[in-house]
Amino acid sequence: MENSDVNEDSGMKVDPIGDSSSPAPQPPADERLQKALDKALYAGGRPAAQKIRNFLNGTWLGEPLHVVLKDVPAGAWTVAMVFDVIIGAPILGN
Repeated sequence: MENSDVNEDSGMKVDPIGDSSSPAPQPPADERLQKALDKALYAGGRPAAQKIRNFLNGTWLGEPLHVVLKDVPAGAWTVAMVFDVIIGAPILGN
């Protein structure tokens, strides 16, 4: 009672003809974007590419740049709330 269309390891159907004419699936868009950015930023080890990577990695700051970039809007939002409370600005137009 052997079924040649079923892979013994996974129990999944196997293509008995082995037709590989269908194109390979495209990687997700985020993977393609990451590869394009890596290619642009690594650019064969050119000095200009190294300067861009150092700036984006925050080596000049001592910590990653994304930490600073997320703190700026959070701080501005907090300061705006504090001023609204101090000044007594109406909330939601009331």
